[in-house]
Amino acid sequence: MLTRNGSALARLCAGPLALSESALDWAEGRAARALALQEAGGAPQGVAWSDDAMSAAATGWRPYDMREGVALIPVQGIILPSFCLIGWDGATGCEQLRWQVETALADDQVQAIALMIDSPGGYVAGVDETASAIRAARGAKPVASIVMGHAFSAAFWLASAGDTISCPRTGGLGHIGVISLHMDVTGWLAAEGIKPTLFRSGAHKAEGHPLEPMTDAAAASVQAELDDLRGVFAEAVAEGRAGAIDVAGVLATEARAYLGPQSLEAARKLGLFDAILPSDQALALFVEGATAGAAG
Repeated sequence: MLTRNGSALARLCAGPLALSESALDWAEGRAARALALQEAGGAPQGVAWSDDAMSAAATGWRPYDMREGVALIPVQGIILPSFCLIGWDGATGCEQLRWQVETALADDQVQAIALMIDSPGGYVAGVDETASAIRAARGAKPVASIVMGHAFSAAFWLASAGDTISCPRTGGLGHIGVISLHMDVTGWLAAEGIKPTLFRSGAHKAEGHPLEPMTDAAAASVQAELDDLRGVFAEAVAEGRAGAIDVAGVLATEARAYLGPQSLEAARKLGLFDAILPSDQALALFVEGATAGAAG
């Protein structure tokens, strides 16, 4: 009900999306590629299976690149609760991201953590727990959220957990909201001469099923769920951006996407992020600061 029924998105994962609505087709394509990779059982070059990565990490291999004591952890592609690959630019699993952050925290050679972000968002499931883990990590080591292109919706949820957030002037961030899609296929089925019958036990069991029209009660229930999730999202952003913007200020953005120099400057003044900088410059400054801190 909360994704396009029968689509790659629905087959890859269930649940509501924190995703830029303009990226739905993009996300569908990434979901299809992710399913194909899982079914083929072969990882692209430079990408590791998560199970293999965890085994290798036990022998000293790092599940991230390093730059002068800073762990570079990518947050790219569609955000999923869990994903079998680490290092693929098409998807990031929250479970695997938490493990990467925890590994960097335990690594004595890591002085700071940089989340290298380029994502339009993804599924809600797993994001809140992962953002909480990132906020907890920054109490032990500095964490920078460096937006390389975009950090929308679930990706911004994760970005907001860092100590600082930067974004290039041609990039974008925001979309602090939740989206769902219901497809009523009853008209198409009727035209094809097909009349399905759903049997259920429990009044809400098939609520919002595509084989039946969406009722007012079901629509109200879905809307209430999405509003509740948006509230959790806003609270997480306000906690991550403590002192810069409060929950009311986050909700007042009405899930707006901030794109381009003028729009981003407005978002910066609101307190959603800290600096408009190219990602390479932002990373260089962060590495310099982390190195200086370690030397001091």
